[in-house]
Amino acid sequence: MVPIFFLAGAPAVGKSTSARALAAHFPKSIHISVDTIRDMVISGVLHPSGNWSPGLIEQLALARESTMQMALSYNQAGFVVVIDDFWDPNSRLLEYKLLFQRPNVYKVLLFPSQ
Repeated sequence: MVPIFFLAGAPAVGKSTSARALAAHFPKSIHISVDTIRDMVISGVLHPSGNWSPGLIEQLALARESTMQMALSYNQAGFVVVIDDFWDPNSRLLEYKLLFQRPNVYKVLLFPSQ
């Protein structure tokens, strides 16, 4: 079974850089960044701040659902998938619960020291 890697962490810890480097080690791979999926929203995008509004929570859930579906489709086609997303203290990434139950999913938390 081809693996799916899930990298999470705080902003600017190197998630995207690490994800791209990891994906490059495989002959058939894709890097899916939740930030890139969210950047597809042209009007009305909401960004995390001190106030996690219902609209922001909905947009994050949509982006994560889209990421999951995309990951499963590519994985089924034989691609190693590397997802990167930021640690969300509100949902604690529970949107990925079904993905995390799969035996071929490896979770990595990037938590660098100072």
